[in-house]
Amino acid sequence: SGGHHGSEEPLYVLLPKLHRERCLLRLPHALRIDRGARKRSRKYRLTVDLAFSEVMQGCVEQHGESWLWPPVRKIFTSMFQEQHNAMRRAA
Repeated sequence: SGGHHGSEEPLYVLLPKLHRERCLLRLPHALRIDRGARKRSRKYRLTVDLAFSEVMQGCVEQHGESWLWPPVRKIFTSMFQEQHNAMRRAA
């Protein structure tokens, strides 16, 4: 039967959402921002790798727990931390 029994761990499946087009932010040296966009952007701040867990929690708050299950968040966090540690070791 298809239920959760006893001490068995539930099965979580990650189904990727495939897009025909994807947004990509180019490296800062190749990024050109016109004056109007620069003026409108003053109220925002762009950071990289400073709030990984907070961003994931925001996704869960906005879309619900079924959008990003706890075991998947745990794996993503582990992958992020491993990459971050590898970059620090290489520096």
